[in-house]
Amino acid sequence: MVGLVVGIATMVLVWPVGPQTDQRSGDTRGDTELAEQARTLVGDSAAIGGMSVALVEPDSIRSAAFGARDAAGAAPLRPGDPMEIGSIAKALTGMLLADLVAAGVVTLDQPVADALGVDDPGLARVSLEDLATHRSGLPRLPADRLVSAGRMPVFGGDPYRGQRPADVIAAASGRDLPADDRDHAYSNLGVALLGQALAEAAGQPYADLLTERIARPLGLEGLWVADAAGSLPAHAVAGRTAGGTAMAPWISEGYAPAGMVWSSAEDLARLLQAVMAGDAPGMDALRPIAPAGEDRQVGLGWMIEDDGTIWHNGRTGGFSAWAGLRPDEQRAVVVLARTDASIDAVGPALLDADRAADVGEVDPVPPRPGLVDLGLFVIAIPLWLVVSTSAIAWRGRRDDRPIDRIDLASLLVTAVGGSALSRTMGAWQVAPLGWLVAVGITSAAIGSLLARMGTLPTASGPRPGRRWAALAGNGVAAAVLLALLWWP
Repeated sequence: MVGLVVGIATMVLVWPVGPQTDQRSGDTRGDTELAEQARTLVGDSAAIGGMSVALVEPDSIRSAAFGARDAAGAAPLRPGDPMEIGSIAKALTGMLLADLVAAGVVTLDQPVADALGVDDPGLARVSLEDLATHRSGLPRLPADRLVSAGRMPVFGGDPYRGQRPADVIAAASGRDLPADDRDHAYSNLGVALLGQALAEAAGQPYADLLTERIARPLGLEGLWVADAAGSLPAHAVAGRTAGGTAMAPWISEGYAPAGMVWSSAEDLARLLQAVMAGDAPGMDALRPIAPAGEDRQVGLGWMIEDDGTIWHNGRTGGFSAWAGLRPDEQRAVVVLARTDASIDAVGPALLDADRAADVGEVDPVPPRPGLVDLGLFVIAIPLWLVVSTSAIAWRGRRDDRPIDRIDLASLLVTAVGGSALSRTMGAWQVAPLGWLVAVGITSAAIGSLLARMGTLPTASGPRPGRRWAALAGNGVAAAVLLALLWWP
């Protein structure tokens, strides 16, 4: 009875932090036909809290949205609501470079060290074009940001918080970068450095440059750079993972050129409409420059496929985005979604006029959980916790000795850590109540042992000192790991 009470009480207590399924409305906003095409493509996937799409054709922009702006579902998502666009910011930074080249402020072959005004041999061997085409030799991220990015899925934090332009320049400096024969290697650090080099050369912060040279001439009022605390746009949408975990927005002045930009689907559609009309600033950014893999080239930030599709995607902690166009067909598409699951299949499907027209015949391409976040964190860990704790509680002993208080402490540490890890890492959109049930059963088993704690020996069996030492060591290791993960 005690175990049952403990299990139910635990489920009630952890309910607010458990996996949540967004209260998605069946209503759509904007163009009904376009909304239905998008809904058909993603099916009923609970991995998406909301999605906005825009379709640009020769004489029109059609836009639509479905889902909610946040988990509560009180406010419906609208096509004009801003979301993080992630690495699509790199394409905008490429257009900014092309525009500044046209204005005579910088040149494509200008050394990065010269644009920054620094004395660094490595950066003197790399040009602004090299940064924009990911051929600089710089890593994807510096080591400290890789650690931050690694802890983000667990704790929902911002891997770029507090990073200033000086931090980006310092991270890229002092490296022995090759002078030539550099292959295409995608680099967030490289494009962040490009944005800061352009800002230094123009004598303006990156956010001001992007606003004045790209957003304002095209009337993109919803294009916004999140470069400082409190700098989110009005009506900013709440990000979330595919499993329903709320995620913090990414805010950084240093890395803003690589991914800290917000926009609505409608504003990005206006940008692509101007590109198709040949009226956008920095049009040369969409010209292919160098190979970027099989059947693909790269321009200044933009990816260009051999079939003529020009595109870029983006993913942050709580959003996914895709924007692309086919100039020969005068058709462009923007897809923004409240999820960290990839939506890369949705954009091209809508861009394909023949496939998008056959709404009832397309094969759904919903974001799907991977084997790790589904198999390990949704099935394996919770099942192991339930079976192991229940078996010990039922038998009241280990294989070779009676259970003792050391075992009980170990079970508590394991249950808390395992449940927290599976909660944050698991694809719980497939079974939102599964985590609560697993936690309830595990807690009930431990609760039944707690009820008998007065009768349990402190330590049973041989070598209790080693078991105490192991328990203490595990506790210290867990504390150190948590400290490292949480450290900025």
